[in-house]
Amino acid sequence: MYQGKRWEFVRSNIEETIASSRFRPDEKLPNDVELALEYGVNRHTVRYAIRALEQEGLLRVEQGRGTFVVEHPTPYLLSPQTRLTDNLISRGRLARRRILSAATIKADERLAGYLDLQARDDVLRIDTLSYQDDIPIVVAHSYFPAKRTPGLLDKFSGANSISTALRRIGIEDSRSNG
Repeated sequence: MYQGKRWEFVRSNIEETIASSRFRPDEKLPNDVELALEYGVNRHTVRYAIRALEQEGLLRVEQGRGTFVVEHPTPYLLSPQTRLTDNLISRGRLARRRILSAATIKADERLAGYLDLQARDDVLRIDTLSYQDDIPIVVAHSYFPAKRTPGLLDKFSGANSISTALRRIGIEDSRSNG
């Protein structure tokens, strides 16, 4: 049996429910009456707990609409070894990526310089959309020398990351060695 104040019990339980992803960002919580029944307390106790969670920044209350879970940004440190998928997974998030489009294009002078190619060489451009917990977060445009990455697009299916797709065609990601 919980020994503290009832509102603290409700606050703690709602906080744990949010942490376990039962309620997702921007998802509406059950109303005060439903929560009161679930926790065996009165509505005022639920409201007090919700007010505390709102002050902590976990919930937002919209008059006439309800109570919603607040989306918190995912910390993301940039470095030469940064990998979006690994970063999200290490924070307990679901990470996935899908291809929006792919095409072989001709490198202009600038792109050729970045990829150590000649202008007009073939380049594979892959546009992807990355998701965190099924929420779209990043659109990326990636470019690969077509001659050095044969089969990359085919290997990308189900890979969930560019690094994995590159390994599948025998290319080790240069960021692996720091």
